[in-house]
Amino acid sequence: MTAASDYLLSLGRQVLEPYARLPGVACAALTGSSAEGLSDLNSDLDSTVYYDTMPPEAEILALRERVGGGPALWKLGSHADGEFVESFRIRGVECQIGHTTVERWEKDMERTLAGEDPASPLHKAMSGTLVSIAVFGDDRLEQWKKRLRDYPEVLRVAMVKHHLKFFALWGVLDRLEIRDANLWIRQSLVESSFNLIGIAAGLSCKYFTSFQYKRSAAFIRSMEIAPERLYERLERLWTLPTKQAVQELRTLVHECVQLVEREFPQVDTSACRRSLDRNDLPWTMSADVPSAHSQRKTS
Repeated sequence: MTAASDYLLSLGRQVLEPYARLPGVACAALTGSSAEGLSDLNSDLDSTVYYDTMPPEAEILALRERVGGGPALWKLGSHADGEFVESFRIRGVECQIGHTTVERWEKDMERTLAGEDPASPLHKAMSGTLVSIAVFGDDRLEQWKKRLRDYPEVLRVAMVKHHLKFFALWGVLDRLEIRDANLWIRQSLVESSFNLIGIAAGLSCKYFTSFQYKRSAAFIRSMEIAPERLYERLERLWTLPTKQAVQELRTLVHECVQLVEREFPQVDTSACRRSLDRNDLPWTMSADVPSAHSQRKTS
């Protein structure tokens, strides 16, 4: 537990305590880096308040002033939809408080567990819930944690299928390099890296989204089913010469496909296998085809 985390947790309890007196409130929890014990002096204070019945928006927003918050920095979502986030500063710390109805939250949770949107930023909320610390409503929070720990097979398969897609950079690299396509090459490396992490996350029963992805080393090293030294090898993609980086990417994709085939033989990996074999070669000009210049003279 860092000193900054300890400070933020203490501040967070002070901020959330008045929300316990709002009508319809069910639970409030601190999450993010403070709950994980990893905060530094640049960290935000992340929290969520859950309501069986959401009180009037004016009552919720009025608490910002009562807890000593400054003007709202931003707001996302809608009270009418049963889910919104507000941000404001207290003592220089940006405090982000999510407000949601239990009904909305549990629907989001069920959709995620059913694998309906394996790329959704909701995965960040799921993983955040697992490390969150209740300020009140401990029993309710523990029920949700228990449900999220039971990572279903349907979600594992959905995660793997969604991320099992790789552009065959290794098969077309020569043509890209002579076309000044370095940004495209880098983009492909980034997208493929996220897909490798997504597959390993699904295989290892981890919630993952590329949205605001941070603390890569700790997350990847926590995976039980992944290519060996995945974190270190992904990091090397950005320091190796381009050709070596792309070949290392191909090796990682091949290893990941093997893991998928071992864990889920029912998942079709044929398209990925074809991608791994791609190796486009330049064509040659045949002497049998007259030049455009000669064709113009003939005509």
